[in-house]
Amino acid sequence: MNATLSVAILTRARPGLLRACLDSVLRADLGKVREVLVVVNGHDPEACAVAAAAAEREPRVRALEIPLSSRGRARNLAAAAATGLLLHFLDDDVVVPLGLFAATVARFADDPSLAAVGGPNTTPPDSSAFETAVGHLLSSRLGAWSMRARYRPVGAARAAGEESLMLCSLAFRAGADGPGGLRFDESLASAEENLLLERIRRKGGRALYDPDLFVYHRRRSGWRGFLAQTFRSGAGRSQTASRLPSILRPIHLAPPLFALYLAALVLRPSAAAALPLAAYAAWLGLETAAAARAHGPHVAALCAGLTPLHHLAYAAGFLLGPFFWVEPEPGQRRSTTSAPPMPPPAQAASKP
Repeated sequence: MNATLSVAILTRARPGLLRACLDSVLRADLGKVREVLVVVNGHDPEACAVAAAAAEREPRVRALEIPLSSRGRARNLAAAAATGLLLHFLDDDVVVPLGLFAATVARFADDPSLAAVGGPNTTPPDSSAFETAVGHLLSSRLGAWSMRARYRPVGAARAAGEESLMLCSLAFRAGADGPGGLRFDESLASAEENLLLERIRRKGGRALYDPDLFVYHRRRSGWRGFLAQTFRSGAGRSQTASRLPSILRPIHLAPPLFALYLAALVLRPSAAAALPLAAYAAWLGLETAAAARAHGPHVAALCAGLTPLHHLAYAAGFLLGPFFWVEPEPGQRRSTTSAPPMPPPAQAASKP
């Protein structure tokens, strides 16, 4: 495979993060990279300026300006505009290590049956105490159970389901979803990759989780942003389950069931009924102690407060998910069945 990878970076109103992401991309080995698409979601002159500056350094960079869209539609537009046989999605708050793209292409070359390849998104070493606490929480068993593999290297390279992969850094074979191209659901609040990966799996496509294919991913830096993100995650999971019930796992139901249990405990308290809460508190104590050993008392105190709020915010999103959605672009259906039409790349790209 030679120069077969298209890199698509979705961005909106975060020029500083986008600049850091592009700097890392341009420092990486671009030998296998055909193009770098900066997908500017909505009117954003600062992002366009950052993309133009990057294009002056590397002509393979081009901006793709789109109307303000749901994340699913933005990804569909990126997929339709990309010209590579492989498409690697990145979020604008990611920093990539030097050999990521060459290693990703090599995984596809080694196994032609692979439909998707990804690895963990890890907490940057220069993170603030709050960001470090979020990273520790997400990579713990109490915080994410088996899904912690998304946030830290776990085990060896292996076949994986949608629970181990995230679109902040995830590569697809362009034809993995059929001859029409990749098709993300455009009406989901979150978790659009989970539904796509499960659909691909049902068609016989295989996904690979490789702990060596990690990226650094900025965590939310404040309580409100983190809890809003967690709420969206719960809403997205509920919405994907309404479209494909078999995608739901017991672990996804644990936070909403725990929230309902707490409500019942408040209404009818008893010593016996409080035992599960005591077990949760003990587990939280163990995780807080682990955070203290790894990162110090300040981060541990933040973890102790963040963890129950994380579970309750996810539960709220899950329970309200059927009533919470992202409105597609005018004239578009809520669930995409084919890739949206796009002008040829030369017309779609903004000139640097």
